[in-house]
Amino acid sequence: MLKIETLTSTSIAVVLALTLSGLAHAQEAAPGHLADLEANGVVFMDDINTPLLHHAATGAAYNPRVLARGDRHTNVPRPEARLRDRLGDRDEFVRQEAMPLWRSFLDGRIAALRQARAYLIPVKVRWMDYDFARARYPIALEMNKRASLNAGPTYHCAGTFDVGPRDSFRTACLHAVNEDQNDPFLRFFPVEDQVLARQLRHDRDKYLMFAVAEPAGKYRVLRGTEIRYMPLEIYAAAGYQPVRITQLVLATPEGEVIAVARKASMEPRADGPQAGPATRPAQSSGGAPVPAAPTAPTALTAPTAPTAPTAPPGWTLVGRDATSALYADPDSVRREGAVVMLRTLMDLGEQGGNGMKSAVSLYESDCGRRTTRLLRNKGFVGRFGKGGVFAEVQEPQPATTPVKGSIGESLFNYACNAGPAPR
Repeated sequence: MLKIETLTSTSIAVVLALTLSGLAHAQEAAPGHLADLEANGVVFMDDINTPLLHHAATGAAYNPRVLARGDRHTNVPRPEARLRDRLGDRDEFVRQEAMPLWRSFLDGRIAALRQARAYLIPVKVRWMDYDFARARYPIALEMNKRASLNAGPTYHCAGTFDVGPRDSFRTACLHAVNEDQNDPFLRFFPVEDQVLARQLRHDRDKYLMFAVAEPAGKYRVLRGTEIRYMPLEIYAAAGYQPVRITQLVLATPEGEVIAVARKASMEPRADGPQAGPATRPAQSSGGAPVPAAPTAPTALTAPTAPTAPTAPPGWTLVGRDATSALYADPDSVRREGAVVMLRTLMDLGEQGGNGMKSAVSLYESDCGRRTTRLLRNKGFVGRFGKGGVFAEVQEPQPATTPVKGSIGESLFNYACNAGPAPR
């Protein structure tokens, strides 16, 4: 059994996880599954996360029982499905045992929403005839709630609603500020490969469309002038988050990504069709299309490179990239067979990531399986572990294989080549 007695319990900081695992570099490849986007700090706005956005932004209390009764907004499998089934069990003892786990899950969702780099929003899509000359499908997008029967902005508000004043129902919404500006990026879905284009022609109703949207301003609490929807609905919004759509993702109901269109892919080209860089599918061994690597980087950019001051004494520089610097504590190294534990310090520079400028973490590297796992971490508002605590969660994360050339690989190599620290 590995023993670490002096290490600090830490939170899952999204920017840290992105940088260390190399996902900041891996973003240049299209995701294979919606879960890959979520691992990259993009929060899936389903019938749990959407209403919790209000509570994450305002600190207001929420009703866990109401949230447990929400309608499923999509058929994409969600990790909490089994837990929600237990909350609806006929046996009151089963329900009672599940509630603490449910509260813990919701607290984790709020922590993720506070650190979100972007949101994954289900959108309705209407496909038109394929444009062979420009290698793209004209589309019409609509988020799932409209502010009025008249033409105008639409809002995403998922199926779970929290009880508000006077027992009315209310929820948070997301408003895409660029949805109604006739942006070609949101009016055409580039598909250069005609095999995929034909497949979409026959089976497109089987697929789901999602928008990746970055925050475009602070969350806005509504007071008095609440957004109200269709006349037959009694729901009202407690607030909304302005967002800007930067990617469109086409996926199967199981969450497998078929194609991705990025805003950069719709810039004018003088040399031919305007095809999305991530929409030319390769063929897997089973014949299903899988996205190819894009030629343009995603709009989800990482923080700027850290600068002086230098790290405090006792830390050894392990790796550095354009966004961060990673240090290890040699005295914390503990080894048992092929498994190594050690403490790290990540410096994200003055720009930081969503308010976090550094993080102290506990990592586990399995040198035999070539994987690294974040066990816990604590993010700070100051550099080099200084200042107040930004966030703290103590849940181990899934093991991943470090991306070649990333500082995550540098950490793995350091851990596996380091000897055990003196006891």
